[in-house]
Amino acid sequence: MSGRVSRLDIGSSYAMQISFRPGGDQMALMVPAANDKIYVYDFQRKIMNRLTNTPGNDALPVWSPDGSQIVYQNDRDGSRDLYVIPSDGSTPATRILASPLNEFPGSWLPDGKRILLTRFNAGGKAEICVMPVDGSEEPSVLFPSEYSNGQARISPDGEWLAYASDSSGDRNVYVRPFMRPGNPVRVSNAGGSFPQWSHDGKTIYYSQPPWQMAVEVDAKETFQVGSPVELFETDDIMYRSMPLSTDGQSFLANRVDPQLRKHFGIRVVFDWVGQLGDLDQ
Repeated sequence: MSGRVSRLDIGSSYAMQISFRPGGDQMALMVPAANDKIYVYDFQRKIMNRLTNTPGNDALPVWSPDGSQIVYQNDRDGSRDLYVIPSDGSTPATRILASPLNEFPGSWLPDGKRILLTRFNAGGKAEICVMPVDGSEEPSVLFPSEYSNGQARISPDGEWLAYASDSSGDRNVYVRPFMRPGNPVRVSNAGGSFPQWSHDGKTIYYSQPPWQMAVEVDAKETFQVGSPVELFETDDIMYRSMPLSTDGQSFLANRVDPQLRKHFGIRVVFDWVGQLGDLDQ
């Protein structure tokens, strides 16, 4: 990977939270508006269609392993709940989790029947949970902890869990066995977040501002970690979560246009009555 940046024109002036469909022919993304909604962009047809119509704001779309469904977050009832919808929009979305807590979808398990999520408990700590995607059971915490743990991603073989934790005092990336005994192994050496696996499970990528990092791993009977290396430098207007393309050769990043960013945020205007007077002249 060269670190060369090129612009992808999808016909939208502003889009965030990108997720690739398995196979790489489509991507899901959130388009901010009065009510944020999930859209699906087709790379071959070069068209983007709105997917969700849930009241409230939709966010954080994540594709199922077979590409037939998308789980996402919605805030219609004041907290951040989880919904699932067919990726072709053939039927309306179904709420699979409603609670007074805030939940954030992480990744689907390879079996396509369960998902990982991050939930903020009543004490304000992030905890990693697993639940069936049909909503038939409440989320169960994978490993109770006094620390905040989140951003969970399952390895391609379903055996290992990569996640971010503040157990070392600052946030770092760790890996631990998934739903079986074993101690966590620290992957990052100087801070890190937003871990993701390469498609062959031999590399973990993560963000360590201002760098996008990579670590070679050997996940057989025991988990062996190499030394982190810098892939490329990012900047302060590039979103840190960068999904890896399905061919493993590039990342897709949200890089906010500085001119566009001027339209967002709070502005304080002084002497606005006087300016109205100027307009009358």
